[in-house]
Amino acid sequence: MSVDDGVRWARFVLKMPTNLPLDAAAPLLCVGIMVYSPMKHYQMDVAGKHFGVVGLGGLGHMAIKFGKAFGMTVTVFRTSPSKEKEALEVLGADRFIVSKDPEQMKVIFFLKTQKSFHMNNGQKALLVGQSFASGCLMPM
Repeated sequence: MSVDDGVRWARFVLKMPTNLPLDAAAPLLCVGIMVYSPMKHYQMDVAGKHFGVVGLGGLGHMAIKFGKAFGMTVTVFRTSPSKEKEALEVLGADRFIVSKDPEQMKVIFFLKTQKSFHMNNGQKALLVGQSFASGCLMPM
């Protein structure tokens, strides 16, 4: 059976650019769309906006890349400083905040990329999704 056999819904078919290796395209089609879709839905694709990313795993990496590509100011939140250099120097985030420091916790939106996130002293964040792979953007 070839790729030309069978019926496909055009809505679910993408033409991959010939110069994009499939191994490079896979993260964009999986993690990339999980991050891109809620960003677009909640208008977090406008240059000049401030964007907070909670966690620095696979979804967090992609969120930083999209945020910077959209021209936004990107802040990464983690409970420890262990990935600060990677976030700022490798991925291009503008700020890195250790979430246990209440003085630094000022942001409008979060992209939840992990199951738990430490908030101090009654601070509020509206985080949607119960599993690692269900990150969503929601206004506070």
